[in-house]
This record gives sequence, C-alpha cells and structure tokens, in this order.
Amino acid sequence: MPADYDRYSKEDKIGILQNTLFRITKGQNVDVNCFDSTGIIIASTQNILYEKGVISPMADPVVWWNLTEGEVHRYISDETIGNLSYSSIYQPLLDKNNSVFVYLQVPFFASQNELNQEISNFLVILINIIAFVFLLSGSLAYWISGSITRSFNVIAEKMNRIRLSEHNERIEWTPKDEIGNLVFQYNKMVDQLEDSAKKMARNERELAWREMAKQVAHEIKNPLTPMKLSLQFLQKAIKENNSDVKQITEKVAGNLVGQIDHLSKIATEFSQFANLGNYKPELFNLQFTMRDVIQMYEMQENLTVRWDSLSQPLNIFADKTQINRLLTNLLQNASEAGEHQKIIGIVIGERLIPGAVVLSFADNGNGIPDAVKHNIFMPNFTTKSAGTGLGLSICKAIVENAGGTIWFETQNGVGTTFYVRLPLAK
Repeated sequence: MPADYDRYSKEDKIGILQNTLFRITKGQNVDVNCFDSTGIIIASTQNILYEKGVISPMADPVVWWNLTEGEVHRYISDETIGNLSYSSIYQPLLDKNNSVFVYLQVPFFASQNELNQEISNFLVILINIIAFVFLLSGSLAYWISGSITRSFNVIAEKMNRIRLSEHNERIEWTPKDEIGNLVFQYNKMVDQLEDSAKKMARNERELAWREMAKQVAHEIKNPLTPMKLSLQFLQKAIKENNSDVKQITEKVAGNLVGQIDHLSKIATEFSQFANLGNYKPELFNLQFTMRDVIQMYEMQENLTVRWDSLSQPLNIFADKTQINRLLTNLLQNASEAGEHQKIIGIVIGERLIPGAVVLSFADNGNGIPDAVKHNIFMPNFTTKSAGTGLGLSICKAIVENAGGTIWFETQNGVGTTFYVRLPLAK
C-alpha cells in the first residue's frame, strides 16, 4: 500500500486495493476477497462472480459474527457455490491504530479435490510400499524357511535311511548353529548305533552258535544213548557166552543201523539249514520237480497221493535244489501227520493267481493245536517225539528266498493244509 494511503478517497482506496490484490496474486493461482468493516465485498480478484450474482456480496453471517463478536483472529469456513464445495480462511487486517482495516477472505475452490487427490496418491504410494515390504519380507521368509527346511529334510532323509544292519552315512555340516548341533547329535547317534549293531551282531552270532551247538549236541545224544546200551548188551552176551548171541547181534545191528540213519537225517537237516544262504536261481518247470518228488512217496504201501495238476507249465525262477527240498519236507510232514491213520492221504493242489501259483498240501492228520500255531515256523520247534524242528523253518526260508509266502490252515481232527505261493517267471 502507498504510504499516504489514508489521504485517498474511498473509491481510490478501493481501486488501489484492487490493483494490489491483482499484483500479489498474479501467477499464484489463488483468489483473494476483501470485505469492509460492515461485511460488504469491496475488492476481489474474481469481481465477475460478484457482478453476475453468483456469490453474494455480503459476508456469511456466521463468519461475520465470529470475526466481530466471537473474538477470533482467524476463521475457517466450509462454503458452497452450487454443487462446488470449498473452504475459506478469513483474516482481519489492522491499520496503524490497531483498528480493523479490511477482512481478507482466501477461498480454496480446488483445495478439496486436490486434497482428495493428494490423499489418494498418498494411499497408493503407501499401499505400494506396504505391498513391496510384504513381498520382500515374504520372499525373505520363504528363503529362510526353505533354507531351514532343506536342512531338516536332509536330516529327515538320512534318519529315514538308518538301518541297524547297514552302514549309515554321517552328515557333513560346517556351521556351528542350532542345525549344526542337531547334526552333531545325529552323527553321534549314528556312531553309537554302528557300535551297538556290531556288538549285537556279534552277540547274535555267538548266541546262534551256542543254540545250534546245544541243539546238535541234544539231537546227537538221543540216538547215541540207545546205541551205547545196545552195544553194552551185546558185549555182555558175548562175555557170558550166551547161546542167543547171533540173534542178539542181528537185533543190535538193526538198532544201530536205525540210529545211524537217524543221525544221518539230523546231519542232513542241519546241513540244509546251513546252506540256505547259498542261493542259485534258475528257470525250470515246477511240475517236473513236483512229479519226481511225488513218485518217491507213492512207493509207500499205506500212503496215497492225489495230485490235481494244471495242464499248463508252471515256470519259476528259483533255486531248483531248494525247491526240491521244500516239496520233500512238506510231503514228509504231511505223511508223518497221518501216521495214526490206516491209510495216509495227501492231496496236492495247484491254483493260478495273477503273477503266481499257489500250491496246497493237505493231510488227514489230527491238525495243529491252537497253543502252538504261532511257533510252527520257528527253528528248533517240533510237535514230534523225534526230530530237529528245522523242517518248516527251512521251508519258510526257501519260500522267502524265492520271493513267495507260506501259510497254513488247520482243523482239529480233520487235518492241516499248507499253502505256498511262488511267483511265476515273466
């Protein structure tokens, strides 16, 4: 304002104020309105709005009351022009006598839109930042969890491969972290397990040899005692010059031959049991081997064998000698089970299933008691008064070597049927 502003007339003052407003707001993209002390517009950068009656030349009564009577020095009002909403700030200007000179109004017509735009832009930027942070943290968490889980997967896979009878691999892990401590404990467990396995294997071998030696001694001792008694009886008869020494000699000789045959059978069964690991598979027709074994048993007077064979060949890939031994043992057990019958009856059946053949050996014995069913295939177990108890355990081992299975069904007073499933050669 000019220094001698007060000496100008009211119209000149309004013109000077108008020019001053245009000069101040030029290039600022802002509007300014001036009201006098009575609340009437006296100058504006948008005079056309007041001239056309778009905006009332009088200040808002509520605003005016707050500025004059409400003892406020600045007032912000929300106003509207039609559908346009905007905010205005009112500020009184004082002269050198501290009296109100004019009231300035600065309307912000575009402020709400700009504010909304700024808020929208801020929210978009904030959402992008949050999404980026989540993506970055998720990727980092995935990488960290993947690194941890890969380490645990390696440990879990190694632990899953642990076998008592095999050499177990240690895990190489350099970092001295929590996983490293877990790996250290795993390696320690592997070393202890290997030492325990060696000790257990040694103890099992020693125990097996002791049991085998005990069984062999027991089986050999049984026939030796009657052999010794028979020879002592013969020796006494010769010493006393008994007249029946010839008949006694023949009887003793017969007993000795029978006991020697029993010793030979014991030796054969133990030899078969010891040679089960010597497995030499070959391709052959099972029915040819079956026919040879059956022909040997058909020679017995009080035994009948009925063989319900299939018309097609049954080719298997197995150890032929062991399969011969399997069939012989099963037929021998069936014949011994029916010894109390006048006629021993054995029925052999063949049945095809997908990829395998099922053989059945049925006898007419008394059946297997319920109390001993679970022990049938155990070594050294027998229900007979004489025998090593290795026959069925040898059969089970032979069948498993050939990739098959063996089981039985029994009924007291009717008999027992043993089943053998053997895979057919492809």
